[in-house]
Amino acid sequence: SAPAAARGGGADGVENAEADADAMADREARMASREVVATLTETTPDPLWKPSKERVSVFAGHAKANDQVESVFGGAAAGLDLNRNSTFDVEARAGTLKQTVEPRWNAISVTNVPYGDSKYKFKMSTSQVRGTFTHRTNGGATLAASLGWSSRSPKGVRDAYRNLQDDLNSGDFSRPESDSTWLLAVTARWHPRDNLTLTVGYDHDWVLSAVKNIPYHSATASADWLPEDGWRVQAGARYWTYDDDNAMYSGSFASYWETNPDLGVWLGLQFSTTSTSDPCDFYWTPYWDQRAMGVLRYEQSWEGYAFRLDLLGGFSRTHGRDDRFFDTKETEEKVVYVDGVANTVTEEKDGTYAMEDADSGWALAWGVAAQWEKMIGRRSSVVASGSVTALHEYIDHAFSVNFKYQW
Repeated sequence: SAPAAARGGGADGVENAEADADAMADREARMASREVVATLTETTPDPLWKPSKERVSVFAGHAKANDQVESVFGGAAAGLDLNRNSTFDVEARAGTLKQTVEPRWNAISVTNVPYGDSKYKFKMSTSQVRGTFTHRTNGGATLAASLGWSSRSPKGVRDAYRNLQDDLNSGDFSRPESDSTWLLAVTARWHPRDNLTLTVGYDHDWVLSAVKNIPYHSATASADWLPEDGWRVQAGARYWTYDDDNAMYSGSFASYWETNPDLGVWLGLQFSTTSTSDPCDFYWTPYWDQRAMGVLRYEQSWEGYAFRLDLLGGFSRTHGRDDRFFDTKETEEKVVYVDGVANTVTEEKDGTYAMEDADSGWALAWGVAAQWEKMIGRRSSVVASGSVTALHEYIDHAFSVNFKYQW
């Protein structure tokens, strides 16, 4: 627009000119201030040490992972945010593993008696401590590294297991002494697209067994994809290699559709399969375990509260391993020469191992799972979760509760 002096004369013109000059000065001052702030923002990094959100928590749980192992555990954790992008947490826990073994592949050979006629109960106390450092990059990726130490001590009378063997027909069975190993977990999570999350990780820990102390190494990868609003697709795979030269693989796929956003109702499908390379009585080694389940999900969340309930129904198929039977001993006649004289003798030969098909076929399966999270006041929260799954031959379950206080 034209200058104020040209628009009017006299005192009014001067006042208008002064007002325009003041306004321009204000604009220039604000622009200079913005430049200074932008310069400071670009050149001043976030401090490496700015602790906040200090927190402590206690937790406990009980689980039965398969038809053999039952675990009870409890512990405490503490942590804080080191700065805007990094956190550090320390956790200590202790528990007990109980395992019932019905030997089929590591039992002593007994004529005419099938493997699995005897059951053995094992118990192991466990404890561990670990620290976890997590960092979120400016690009949105999250890196986490956990390092710790775990120890295990067997419980029970050693003589109760004298009929077991470490390897078939070895005649020896060694109950482990107290042992310990290092724990390591590394995870990376990033978003190549706004609707896609990828995760990869490595883990070193103990095989879930109360009979033997067997460490493992595992690698995992998963993807979480949102093709569109109200549709979620998840897929994952994990591979374990055990220190006793065995290995396990697990794969899963799931898809969920939000059918009623107002009520928080979802429908979904879940598929999973698990397989191990070799049979062993000391931990779970299915030839395969396959599940195909439909899911009805109810989910609600708002500030300070979240709840999810899953009702599952479908089919499962378990092929444990072929059970071995020891057949009746066979006899064989041989001619033996003694001092040039032929003598016919009868010798016994060990029987052979027969196999019994352990494929259960497809059978009905059902389950229920729930998780509840609630803020208590402004600083405390509690999370409780539980699940029960009824399969062809057994029912597994898991229950846990966690109470956290944050400053």
